[in-house]
Amino acid sequence: MSLFVNEKATIKVTVHYLESKRGILAATLDLKDVPEAERKDFKSVSFECRQLTWKQSNEVYRQSRKHNQLTQSEDVDWESYKENHLVRILVAWDAMDEDGHLVPMSPDNILKLHPIIAETIRLGYSSGILVKEEPASVNADVSTTESSVLPIPTITQPAKK
Repeated sequence: MSLFVNEKATIKVTVHYLESKRGILAATLDLKDVPEAERKDFKSVSFECRQLTWKQSNEVYRQSRKHNQLTQSEDVDWESYKENHLVRILVAWDAMDEDGHLVPMSPDNILKLHPIIAETIRLGYSSGILVKEEPASVNADVSTTESSVLPIPTITQPAKK
């Protein structure tokens, strides 16, 4: 296990989604959540996400702050945080347009993703960085031989005498 992020490693997140003429109706990371008869109606798209270092994570956080006029302090704008985070972690996808052409990856195109898809990617990414060497139960694969971040152990306080 490495204490340092392998900046070449990626986490693969596959999102299965159901769409209608009105737009995206549902998205999931695992088709096991979908009744078998409905699975054929779902499409899939894959995303490659980079693992952020401590410094990179802090930069995303810093870029997402805004001044609060009422309290005269800096607050986190959580919508900006989610947008900045998604733009920073995504490195590749196989998203196609209506004509079957690969959509170029760019910050503008990332921010055009349907909100349900974007939130599902973030969920898959979070699940993927918490697995050891096996895929997460939510179908997020860690595409690296390095171990990912492990959950923080519980620290117990010594018993009082």
